[in-house]
Amino acid sequence: MSSLVQMDKAVISYLSLPDHLKAIVSDVIGNDATSKLSFLAEGLKDENTGKKTFTREMTPIGVGENGILKHLRLLKEKIMQIGCLLLQFNSLIDGMRSIN
Repeated sequence: MSSLVQMDKAVISYLSLPDHLKAIVSDVIGNDATSKLSFLAEGLKDENTGKKTFTREMTPIGVGENGILKHLRLLKEKIMQIGCLLLQFNSLIDGMRSIN
């Protein structure tokens, strides 16, 4: 089991959609490009719009600091660490070349 998923902490989550999003779900499932873009655009709007399409308003867990954003922040930190290691490795290789 992946360490990113802690099944012992998982809870059943129910999705509730505003009527205008419910109306296009079948088109999204049917792979209609315009419907997919509209659905994503609406679903990713900020809470301050008042449209009730902010992810946290549609699901109990949303994508807040305890969700996807936390994992993205950790991933960004790991990528930065890898970048620093690659720079150090390049410096080491350059140093070895100058010896030869």
